[in-house]
Amino acid sequence: MNARILICLILSAVSAFSQDPKFLAENPALKPILDQMQREARANFEAACMDVTREVAEKRVKIYAVARPNLTKVKQDGFEIEVLYHPELAKEHVEVSGAYHNHHNHLVLTFAAAQFAAGKKELGLRLVRLLAQVQPEMWWSSPDHPPITLKKILAGLEQDNESVRQFLKEESDDWKYREKTYGPQSDTSSKTEAK
Repeated sequence: MNARILICLILSAVSAFSQDPKFLAENPALKPILDQMQREARANFEAACMDVTREVAEKRVKIYAVARPNLTKVKQDGFEIEVLYHPELAKEHVEVSGAYHNHHNHLVLTFAAAQFAAGKKELGLRLVRLLAQVQPEMWWSSPDHPPITLKKILAGLEQDNESVRQFLKEESDDWKYREKTYGPQSDTSSKTEAK
């Protein structure tokens, strides 16, 4: 076992125990490590927001696969969808909320919901089907909605029934926010001109 894997295992265990306030009170030296893990997860999320919104603006969608996909490239409604699989990612993938590929794929799910809700149902369905195939344990929830699996989301979308209404509403609203905040038009940095 290499040192990196051992460290990941230790951090995962510490993170699980850290949900107990008593644990942190008894182990104050671990707080900086946990804070660092949370900062890294937030940075991964910010990067994923920028990447997905920019890819969508360019009519491209990338999905990270942790299960071997049936296909690697497909076109749907003017979008080029690419499914990226690598055995090392699949091997390292464990249910970690802060990993870049998880954030990225969840944002693709957000985009898929927005497309479905906007009437581009085939594109939304295609993306959700691909996500369900390559990351089957993925799920969605909100403060007002219990967790729902991708399989149940897909079934609700295929039947276009009430079981996915809240999911579609919340994720559509979230996608609008992500586009406005992270999309290419949101760049406020000064651009230098070539001389």
